Amino acid sequence: MMRKQMLWVLVLLVFILEGSLIPWLFPREWLFHLSFRFVLVLILMVAIKGKRHHSMAMGIVFGILYDILFFGHMLGMYTFVMGLCGYAAGLYAEKLQPAFLGSIWIIAAFLLFEEVAVYSIYALFQIHQESIIWAFSQHMVPSILLNLFFAVAIYLPFNSMIEKSEQKEVRNR
Repeated sequence: MMRKQMLWVLVLLVFILEGSLIPWLFPREWLFHLSFRFVLVLILMVAIKGKRHHSMAMGIVFGILYDILFFGHMLGMYTFVMGLCGYAAGLYAEKLQPAFLGSIWIIAAFLLFEEVAVYSIYALFQIHQESIIWAFSQHMVPSILLNLFFAVAIYLPFNSMIEKSEQKEVRNR
């Protein structure tokens, strides 16, 4: 039980930092080209560790927060996409049982899926007029690379934190 609470607090802390402090660390010109999806990276890591229902719940909760706080012109889009990414990544990782490189590939695939899904939904409702080629080269690739860098940087500390809390949980049973 403690591990779940600790994960929620960690993801909430990253959500707050992602929306407040992290944009200040990058030049203003870059902010148009980057999407910080560090919360989604953590949700995908939870899914990879075998908690797909838990990661789906986290995706839905933090997706609705994204919808309300950052992207209010279309409610429900991030809720759906982040919840789906968390669950689907958990299903995929359950079949593969990936190590480091496999986990990074899963994270990359679902970051790309999230970017393409958001672009497609915006295009469907004519919220933007950019072409897919421009969006891919100017927005999706830089965002995915930034988020993958974050995923590589936190992979080992996050996994060791999860494993230590699982060992404590097993000892307490």
